[in-house]
Amino acid sequence: MLANQSRRSHQQVRAPFIVVRRRRLRVGLVCSLLAMVSSLAVVTGVTPSVDAGAAGPTTTKKANKKSTNTTTTVAGPTIVLAQFPVQGMCDFVDSYGASRSGGRSHEGVDIIAKKGLNIYAVNDGTLTKRYVDRVGQLAGNGWRLTTADGTYYFYAHMSAFADGLSVGSTVVAGQIIGYIGASGNAGTPHLHFEIHPQGGRPINPTQSVIAVNGCKTTDLPAAAIALSSTTTLTGTAPPTSPTTTTTVPATTTTTTTTTTTTTTAPPSPAVPGLSYDPALRWHFITPVAVLTASSASALKPTVTKKIKVAGVNGLSKTAAAVVVRISATSKQPASIVVHPCGAPVPAATSLTVEAGPMAIGYATVAVTEGQICATSTGAAQARITVVAQLESAGAGALPVATHRVIDTRTTKRLAANQLVTLTPEMLGASADSQALTATFTVIDPASAGTLLITPCGGSEVKAPFVASRMTSFSMVVRMNSTGLCLKPTVAMNVLVDVTTVWRQDAPGVFPITATRRFDSRTLNVPLGAAPTPVVLGPLAGAPANVTAAQVSLTLIGGANGASVFMWPCARPRPEGSIAVVTPNRQATFSIMTNIADGRFCLASNAPVHVLADIVAVG
Repeated sequence: MLANQSRRSHQQVRAPFIVVRRRRLRVGLVCSLLAMVSSLAVVTGVTPSVDAGAAGPTTTKKANKKSTNTTTTVAGPTIVLAQFPVQGMCDFVDSYGASRSGGRSHEGVDIIAKKGLNIYAVNDGTLTKRYVDRVGQLAGNGWRLTTADGTYYFYAHMSAFADGLSVGSTVVAGQIIGYIGASGNAGTPHLHFEIHPQGGRPINPTQSVIAVNGCKTTDLPAAAIALSSTTTLTGTAPPTSPTTTTTVPATTTTTTTTTTTTTTAPPSPAVPGLSYDPALRWHFITPVAVLTASSASALKPTVTKKIKVAGVNGLSKTAAAVVVRISATSKQPASIVVHPCGAPVPAATSLTVEAGPMAIGYATVAVTEGQICATSTGAAQARITVVAQLESAGAGALPVATHRVIDTRTTKRLAANQLVTLTPEMLGASADSQALTATFTVIDPASAGTLLITPCGGSEVKAPFVASRMTSFSMVVRMNSTGLCLKPTVAMNVLVDVTTVWRQDAPGVFPITATRRFDSRTLNVPLGAAPTPVVLGPLAGAPANVTAAQVSLTLIGGANGASVFMWPCARPRPEGSIAVVTPNRQATFSIMTNIADGRFCLASNAPVHVLADIVAVG
């Protein structure tokens, strides 16, 4: 009798685990079917990707006598998630790479949870593809969420989508995007979750998910709470959801001369500890390097690096923000964003780095606890130099209609070491102007070399370039009463287009959390000759009436190069371009523009995909 009681007791203890194992087995069978969907090439970013929900390519090898397994999984980096994708309570195990029928392997992680629980955006990004449950649709209801570097996250088997979201909607980490379900070919409510770095092959997401494990967390994340408190629209959650209100971001409409596009964009989170103050101004200084380009200080993929600025080599100990110049090299393409510490990494780009040549740009960023942060999608050696500090006195930013100062193709090609002086009158600036923002384009250099840019008689900025048809970059550079001086180390042609003058009587400009407001890839329609308005929408921490904005533009060139123009929509398009990209290359430019009616316009002389991030306003 005692033996029988003992056996019954043991069976009772094991019962819950047996149920979980059976449930996982059913999910495994479901996802084996999901993995059998044929791979379809879909271009959503810089690199081709496998259609979400389909089994990605696997590496096969000839079976040996000791093993019958014919599939090997591909190792990949651990992608940092800002938010666990599912509201607790839930359960998951590492099933990535598990054998599936047809010689394939499981390419995601299955998070088992009660039907109706919230599903969250794991990082800031854009919803670039929507899957709707229908006959033969194995994924059921799902989303593809794409971040700034092209990495996408695939969600499958939702019971419903969060209200107000559509393809092209910008979401923030922690925002509710759907609800747990068993749509498609799923026998148990769960979320099938995949990670595709830079739009490529999937990697094992388990360690990324473990790092932010929220299976025991039932409370709403901060982003969901913040959106709930600021939105004026509400939607009804699925009947089985434990929540009663769905957050819906504000909606803005973007119109071109040929099409009308509706995009959904929530307000960006405010910079930690920083609020808009129009009285503050930028004090331009002798540049101070706060991060040197060395192997010891190199940026590591997806690892945020904290960089001390307060008090470094005479820098202010109390500056609320800084303007930094960024130069970087990498052995593989990378996207770098400089951002405030103590907040999620924004879905934005400060500088795109191609493999090989140095990339140059600049960023405006808030200082928190004496530091700024930098995050890169790939390993890169970066030099970050402070060129201005936000203080009580200094200069504001005055965007001007793009003004071409010099084009040596129409005059005479520059000789090696030839000094060129651009006077304040040529630059369209007053003699007391402290700095200017300009786009510099090197054309047909005799060989690789360096363009020296300096306030005449002052310290030089060295801008190296390779022996290619064209190299273009934007910079904030100091000037003085004499103007700006240029000197190339090799014979070349050069274009200089001024977009902003920094002077005392100009309005103040203030950094915000970088917010993506336009991505032509989500529409699958490249920018062209027709003016395309970009609506700023709600920007947390910004004034109610924004009259100027600093925009970080990333250009993704196709078979042809392109020149891009930016201007207030109410005015004629300027003759000078603000950014240039060569065929099949990428580049990022940071440009100030005036804002009219809450928007600005973009156009290009050839088809090109463009991403626009708002980084500062005035």
